[in-house]
Amino acid sequence: MSVKFFGQFLLERGRILKEELMDALDFQKSVNVKLGTLALDAGYLKAEQIEGIHSEQQRTDKMFGEIALEQNLLSPEQLEELLVIQKNERITLGEALVQKGYLTLGDLEVELTAYKEEQKGYTVQARQAIENLQGGQIADTFLDVTAKLLLRLVDMEVQPIESHNDKERIAPFMWNVYQQFFGDTDGTYIISLSDEPFLKIASQVAHEKIWEVNDFAKDSVMEFANIVVGNTASKLSQEDIRVDLKPSKVVTSLGNIEIPENADQTIAVSLASQSYSLQVSVVYSPPQKS
Repeated sequence: MSVKFFGQFLLERGRILKEELMDALDFQKSVNVKLGTLALDAGYLKAEQIEGIHSEQQRTDKMFGEIALEQNLLSPEQLEELLVIQKNERITLGEALVQKGYLTLGDLEVELTAYKEEQKGYTVQARQAIENLQGGQIADTFLDVTAKLLLRLVDMEVQPIESHNDKERIAPFMWNVYQQFFGDTDGTYIISLSDEPFLKIASQVAHEKIWEVNDFAKDSVMEFANIVVGNTASKLSQEDIRVDLKPSKVVTSLGNIEIPENADQTIAVSLASQSYSLQVSVVYSPPQKS
């Protein structure tokens, strides 16, 4: 599979110039993200709704989230999710392009829609692997949240390259960070990765450069896993699937990963960025509610 990223996508479509992309990437490093762009990227709001909220802000001097709640455009759970993400990330490339004047907000919405359609979900093989599962929305939600938070919190844009349903191959790399969940579905979420992506995630979460896999690095990557699982639990609750979380852990072999006995559904997806590769797996029981 050819891994394509949003900036490359825009260049190929002739929507921006290489110089504009480089300028926006530099600008992206120094500016905080806007809540409206996060809502647009998450698919919670449309460009015209965001512009309407901005107009209301100028008239009333209220906060973006307050207006979105008052107009029933965002739920409290959605707003909380976006605020958590906003606290931990820089602006997206799309927002940088808008703020620099290379795209309008409407242009960004059109291009994001086209990009997501082209990159939709996962590879054909990954989609088939999910469709083979009972309660596939559980795996789908975990994988979607992982990809989004790798981008938002770690500045690592990833695309799927292959997938499988083999529980015996869910820990191919040295480091395996996992977290159990229980409730309407019981299972385990696993990120398997080598030293380089492990340290990349740890450094971004800790907001300082970490040079070796030590206890501080492990705590930082476990925190990332906890954010992923927590956000996933919030999304699943909107589908009436309730789960609670156990603490995340780091181990170096498949045999040490704790998986509930009744967890018989497995999805593992290999992800690649421009510099790193890792595997994300979810092993779980079919939900008691659907």
